[in-house]
Formats: sequence, C-alpha cells, structure tokens
Amino acid sequence: MKLFSKEKGIIFSALNAILIIWIITAIVLAISNFSYIVIKEPVYSYQEYESINCDLEYETKEECERYYNSYKADVKYNDIEYKRSLIVSIANIVIVSSVIFILNKETKQKKK
Repeated sequence: MKLFSKEKGIIFSALNAILIIWIITAIVLAISNFSYIVIKEPVYSYQEYESINCDLEYETKEECERYYNSYKADVKYNDIEYKRSLIVSIANIVIVSSVIFILNKETKQKKK
C-alpha cells in the first residue's frame, strides 16, 4: 500500500495526509480517555470534601452538603463523558483506517 506515490496524484496524497493526521489524533484521544477511565481521580468522602472545600464560617452546613452533591454529580458526569469520548475515538480509528485501506487498496490485474 503506497499512500504517497506519484501515481496517486496530489489530491489523493493530500487526502491521505489529512486521514493520517485524523487517525493519529483519534489514537491520541483514545489513549488519553482510556487513561482517565483506568486511572480515576479520587472521590472524596463528605468529611474530606468538607475539610478541604467548605469554610463553615461563611457557609452553612446545608450549602456545603449541596456543593458536595454537585461535586458527586460532576464526578459521575465526567466519567460518562470519558467513556463516550473513548467510544467516539475508537469509532474514528476504525472508520478512518477503513477509508485509508479502501482508498489505497492495490487492485490485482490479471496477466494475459
């Protein structure tokens, strides 16, 4: 498979270059999202969250609990978004590599 041969022409060479950049970007994003899924951020308990983030001189206990619930929801949302992004990145890898393969597939001609 020759991606940048002279027989391809400038349009196919440019298209191959764009697709190669696209697939490299998709691979980097997939690795990044996979690492966030495997190596999760620590999720604080309420006591840890309260000692780090709540200043009880200026906030009530109810406000601190509300902020903690928002924090927990945000952690859950981020986890779902990383998984969704990983699936999209893997789909990009499969689709773009298939297009590269189809565009550059060498046809075998019969010898007479």
